[in-house]
Order: sequence, then structure tokens, then C-alpha cells
Amino acid sequence: MDPQEGGVRSDLIITYGSEQEVIHSVQIGDVYLLAGQSNIEFKLSEDRDFCQEKESMNNMDVYYYNVPKIIYEDEQAQVPREIQKNKWEKLSSENCGDVSAVGFYFVKQLVSYMNHVPIGLVSMNKGGTSASCWQSIDALKSDFEVYGTYVLPHKEAVKDQTDEEEERLLQQFEEKVEKYLQTRKEFVRTHPQLSIAEVKEIIGHTPWPPPKTRKGLLRPAGLFETMLKKIIPFSIRGIIWYQGEEDAQYHQVYDKLLYNLIKEWRKLFYQEQLPFYVIQLPAYDEAEKDTWAFLREQQRMVTSKEPFSFFITTFDTGEAHAIHPASKNIIGTRAANLVLSHSYKKDEKGYAPEMKTIEVNDHEVIITYKYVKTWSVKGKPVCTLVDTKGNKVERRINVANNQQLRINIEESTSYISYCFENFSHPTIFNEEHLPIPAFKMNIREQCRST
Repeated sequence: MDPQEGGVRSDLIITYGSEQEVIHSVQIGDVYLLAGQSNIEFKLSEDRDFCQEKESMNNMDVYYYNVPKIIYEDEQAQVPREIQKNKWEKLSSENCGDVSAVGFYFVKQLVSYMNHVPIGLVSMNKGGTSASCWQSIDALKSDFEVYGTYVLPHKEAVKDQTDEEEERLLQQFEEKVEKYLQTRKEFVRTHPQLSIAEVKEIIGHTPWPPPKTRKGLLRPAGLFETMLKKIIPFSIRGIIWYQGEEDAQYHQVYDKLLYNLIKEWRKLFYQEQLPFYVIQLPAYDEAEKDTWAFLREQQRMVTSKEPFSFFITTFDTGEAHAIHPASKNIIGTRAANLVLSHSYKKDEKGYAPEMKTIEVNDHEVIITYKYVKTWSVKGKPVCTLVDTKGNKVERRINVANNQQLRINIEESTSYISYCFENFSHPTIFNEEHLPIPAFKMNIREQCRST
């Protein structure tokens, strides 16, 4: 079918030979795919403001479909009855708790500007998953480093695994998690004065990851086969991708992993210019040192180089000791503002500050940004200078009025870093209260390039 005008509601009549079938109340609108792992899977019913949102919810011409979470299937597998019933649902106060919280706040902001066009949300996500779970084996094989990081270790781990051994490994893991949860519950009850961080320091974190198995959640290309292939080539207006927690440990190859995913998905959906909106990982203080910071940088680099890919900055949000922040309002709203800016050409307020040029001289670094009209500073804007011997010194960032930031450096300065940590407190924002991305800059390389 040719593209239809948005907002049209009509019957669809299908004629084949002498027979005819009518599908009533077909609506034409814009559909967005919500994909990734647990932070976009996180339901509105789990959100801190759920009760308030449910009570104040207005009627919206919004529909949602949750893709069945099938981890493994073969010729003998039976699709559970409750999954067979999955269908499009009109969003209401009665069922809104079952929707992705990010998706809810995203669509709430979107319809405030686009109330004449029905919006559909397709939610396809699963907590704890790597981006390698959502790509085909062929895509993973296309890069040597990605294949060696994800596919080969899994193949080696399961090559001689029997059904009995797999079942035993999974059962042991489930028992380990259950034992931990019971221990933590009792410990919190008997030590109410301790913070979450202190509790975890004493009894440890929730056991993760699960064992590598032939049918397991984390097998490469697994959910590509059991979930993604169920919805392609559905017509969609854009993809909201919120993922990376599981891949932070392999951040060195995440740029290739994400690039291949974007490339393959666009091919599968027959849209070479399909917009890909990548939500940055939020602040979190319990991951291995700087791994989330490096992964955020990989996310930013991919979206800066890959056409029709966009970066939603969120590292000024998050919670130090909760991998799933309790409120998704800011994240969903920022995603919607960026979509409104790009796809609907409303304005440019959805774009976060982005480096345009970097000038380096003997005593100063000058960084010019786009998507900034005026700067907003919260607290003391400082960065860290690192010299050739590894010595560190804090240096104030001079915020100019012409979209520039200026940093005085020493002759021995090797690196400059700004908020390049898993959990940090950004201080420099544009007029829309969007922070400049964190950075870690090699001054010597910048000198050679400029």
C-alpha cells in the first residue's frame, strides 16, 4: 500500500477472488519500536509516579503491542496461551501500567504536539540482554572482534552441553538468586539503618550473569530469532533503543556491535534512513570503574557518525545504587522532544549540545558547540587535566557567551576529562537544560589533528 494520511480511520476491505474480508476500525498513524533491555522494559506500574499518572491520564489516541517474550523455540515448542492472545490495545488508565514507562512518557509528550495522529508503540525488549542477542549470526560474524567477543565464547561453553547439564545449570542459578534475595530481605529487615549501598557492600550484588546455555537468554542471535523476526518488516516511524548495561563490560567493541545492529535492522525493515534514537545509559555508581562512561562515549560516537541516528543524553539522571532508576519521565520526554525536532520539524529543542570544533593552542583548548543558544551552569564547572606523568589537577571551565567553552591547559597536559565517570554530576547545560556530553580528550592527538 502507498503511504496513507495520518489520522484516517476506516475499514480495510480485502478481496481475493469471489471472497471478501473486512477489518473494521483500521487507523493510520505513526508507530515507534521500543527496543533494548530492562530500563526500557521497565513498566509504568513500577515507576515512582505511576499512581499520579494513572489518575491524571487524559484520553490519548495511542495503541500498544507488547511483543511476546519468547526466549527459545523449536519445532516442538508450544506458544503459551496468554502469548497467543497478544494484540493491539488502546492505552487507557486501566492498562497503562503494562506499558513501558519510557514509552508512556515518550508518547505522552508526543501527543501533546501530535494529537491529530494516532500513535502506536511496539515494545520489544528483555531485561539483561546484550545487543548481540538482537542481531543475526551473519551480522555478528561480519566483524572479527564482535564475533570473538560474543559468539566464540558461547559456542565453546555449550559445545558439549547436554539437556540434563543445561537444566542443572539453570536450576542452580535460579536457586542462587532466590537464596540471595531471601538473604537480602532478611538482612534489610534486621539492619534498617543501612543504606542500599551499605547492604550491597556487605552481602554483595544480585547474582549475574546466568550460565551460558544452548537455549539461554544471553545466547547470541537468540532473541533476533524469537522476537525481532516476529515483527519484521512492520512499518515503523522510528526506533527508540535503550540498551548497553549488559555490554558495558565489552565497551571496547560496542561501537561495532551497535553499528551492525542499526545497519541490519534498517535493511530488515526496508528503510535505509530509518531514524534510530539511542538513549544514553544514565548515571550509576556500581558498575566496574568507568565502563559505563566508556560505553556512553561509544553510543555518542556511533550516532555522531551514522546518518539518521540520534543521541539522547541522560547521564545527568539516574541513581547511584539502582541500575533501574525509579522515574523514567525525563528520559521519555527527552526522547519525544528529539523525535519532534527531527521527524516532525517542530524546533531544535530536542537536540543536546554537540561538539562542533576543537581548537588547541599552547595554553588553551576552545570547544565550540552546536545546539546551544545560551549556557546554563549548575554548580562549579570544572574538568580534570592529566599530564604526561599521570598527575591530575582540577581546572575551571570558562563558559563563554558564544557557544564556546574555554579551558586553560599546561604545556605538559596530556588529557582533559569532564564528568567521564560512571556516576557524575554534570554542571554545563544548554538553554533546554540538556547537558553537554561527558568527554575524555587526548590533547596531543587533537594537536596533531588541528
